[in-house]
Amino acid sequence: MKKLKIKALQLLKDNKGTGELIGGLIGVLVIISAFFLGLEGYKLAMQYMTLDSFANEISKYVAMEGSCGDSETSERLANLKGVTTLNPTITYAATFINSRHKTVQYGDTIKVTVQIQTTFLSSPVTLVREKSVVSQKYWK
Repeated sequence: MKKLKIKALQLLKDNKGTGELIGGLIGVLVIISAFFLGLEGYKLAMQYMTLDSFANEISKYVAMEGSCGDSETSERLANLKGVTTLNPTITYAATFINSRHKTVQYGDTIKVTVQIQTTFLSSPVTLVREKSVVSQKYWK
C-alpha cells in the first residue's frame, strides 16, 4: 500500500508532458481564433457582395430612367434598402441637363458611387462600389 502511495505522489510531481499539453492548448486557441477571423471575413465579404448587387441594380435603373433624382428613383432606392437591409450613401456624378430633377441626356455617362460604413474586428471599414453607366433616355 505504501508503494502505491509513493508511486501516486511521484506521478503528481512528475512534469513530463506538460509542454505538450500547453502546446496543444495553444494550438486549439490558434484554431479557434482562425475560425472566428474567417467568420468575420466571411461576413465582410457577404456585405461587399450585397453592396455590389445594390450598386448594380441602382445603376441599371438610373441608366434606364436617365434620371437620378425623381420620385421613381427614390422609390426604387427605398425598395432596395428594404430588401438588402443596407442603408448606403449614394452619390451621382454626371452632366445634368436639369439639375433640379437630375436628368441626364441620352448617351451621357452617369457615375454612381455607393458606400457603406461597417466594422471588421471592431475596426471601422468603408466599403465602396463605383459604377459607370450610360443614360438610355432621350430628354426633349
